[in-house]
Amino acid sequence: MSTSLCAQHAISGPFSPSADFKWVMAYQLNPNGQEYVTAGPVKNGDLELIMPKTAEAGVYRMVYAIPTDEFYFDVIYNGKEDIMLSFNTSNGVAFKSSEENGTYLSYSKEINAAEKKLADYYATGKKGKADFNAIVKHLKEIQDSFETKSEGMIANSFIKANRPYVPLKIETYEQYLSSKKEHFFDVLDFNNPTLQSSGFLVEKALTFVFSSISHVASNPIPEKGIQENLEVLNGKLTSVNPLFKAKLLEKLWTETSKREMSSSSDLIYNNYLLPLSRINEKKEILEITDKIELSNRLRIGARAPEIKWKVNGVDKKLSDLSVSEKYVLLFWSSTCSHCLKEVPELHKELKDRETIQVLAIGLEDDDISWKDESAKLGGFTHILGLGKWENEYVFLYDVHQTPTYFVLDSQKKIIAKPSSLEELLSVLKN
Repeated sequence: MSTSLCAQHAISGPFSPSADFKWVMAYQLNPNGQEYVTAGPVKNGDLELIMPKTAEAGVYRMVYAIPTDEFYFDVIYNGKEDIMLSFNTSNGVAFKSSEENGTYLSYSKEINAAEKKLADYYATGKKGKADFNAIVKHLKEIQDSFETKSEGMIANSFIKANRPYVPLKIETYEQYLSSKKEHFFDVLDFNNPTLQSSGFLVEKALTFVFSSISHVASNPIPEKGIQENLEVLNGKLTSVNPLFKAKLLEKLWTETSKREMSSSSDLIYNNYLLPLSRINEKKEILEITDKIELSNRLRIGARAPEIKWKVNGVDKKLSDLSVSEKYVLLFWSSTCSHCLKEVPELHKELKDRETIQVLAIGLEDDDISWKDESAKLGGFTHILGLGKWENEYVFLYDVHQTPTYFVLDSQKKIIAKPSSLEELLSVLKN
């Protein structure tokens, strides 16, 4: 895909994502992971990033804020030209000087406009053959022209892989959408390392799963349709690099989770990602499945993981409790200053709330101060969690700070994960 280059070139221009932003980091993406290349400062609203001599030709992710998977844009770097651009969060990126990026950006604008004309032709119910032929002819001319113009460029791979479906004759709108879906993967090669080195294939996958269906485009796609599309897409990924496949599936899992499509996100995890991780026990893939397993375990609506303790030698467990309408799981520590302020406030607020039971799990190195502090909190069910940050419930509930709260319903299902005492009290009022 790329070769090492000796020349040094700059990526520079007006850059204003935020008032306090000072740096842009450049990453080269590849099927085996993300590799940091260099960084450049933003001074007085201008970016100056010098690419190292060892930088290879390819696609670079320009990260300008955290989280890095949200605040970025891709740049094609061919090692033969300086790139002058401008960027702001309202209008995105524009290229003032770069044959590679300028060509691809111009292509994207023209082909999108031409595809919109074709979609509008169908959507408005037009039937004129002359209009149809003119639109289709223009669409094909744009594609062919830019494929020729970009020959020898890195951009050529993206332009060819984006070749749109062009109907040979007038179809109904439903037929057009169905045919567009049927031919969606005709020119897409998920094994192409150049395409894998950008967000291109991920965006195509998201488009297919959530938009590509023989269905009126303005209506929401039913979840069954989403799952059918996922099955088709997964079939296209059979021979793809396992890590790239895992990262693509993770993006799809994230999107279905955002849309609260739990059965679809479970399908991705159980049917695709877990089997992939068992066949390819690569660290990065296992990290993805572990992260998703944790999210599933603690998501709203999930039954809270079991907690066990002893009272006077008698075994107790969370799942056996049946006396309250709501339960609060409180992870705290008798040596935590925030806890010593917040927990007594919580105790005061709930002292007359008989329908709410608090399980206070003390994360402690020993029981000395815990005995004194927990004795002040009568009415709470106290559980000593020795080992503090190494305690099993820290890992089970993904606790990173104290105090941490979970609210459960009478069936021990998680209904809220408040981030503060104020938010917890607000949840408990409802």
